[in-house]
Formats: sequence, C-alpha cells, structure tokens
Amino acid sequence: MNVEVRMFMEFRKYLPSGASEGKLVMTLEEGTTVGDLLNKLGVPLAEQKILVINGVSHGACGSAIHNQPLKDGDVVALFPPVGGG
Repeated sequence: MNVEVRMFMEFRKYLPSGASEGKLVMTLEEGTTVGDLLNKLGVPLAEQKILVINGVSHGACGSAIHNQPLKDGDVVALFPPVGGG
C-alpha cells in the first residue's frame, strides 16, 4: 500500500532521501500502523505533537492513534507544536 507522508518544519529531517518539499509517498506492508510508520521514520515519541491523518487532527501523538492501521492512499502529516497569542 502507498501512504503519503508530509513533515513540516524541523520534522523534515526525518524524511528519507528522495523526499521533495517535505513530502514523500512510502510503500508499506498491509497492517502497518501509524506508530509503525513514525518508528520507521525515526521520529522520537517526545517530539510527536500534532498528527493529522487524512485532514483530521489527532492532537498529541502517543495516544491510541498509534495503533490505528493505515490504509492505501492515507495522508499522514506531522506538525511541530504551535504557539500563538
């Protein structure tokens, strides 16, 4: 299955070579979970703050979302913490 991975700002350093403009399509085995993908990319759990899957924000990572199996065509995006005021 193919999953598009998008990394923003400092997370781009975790994308493998061949990524363009912070995104890459990865071919993964059926049954791969969100957590499996992030582990494969080497993103430390402590740095995973805002995870968006197919346009739906899942807030802080490390929750049950890590156990969610990915499907062909999913888009997974990882954002750094956002501040403002």
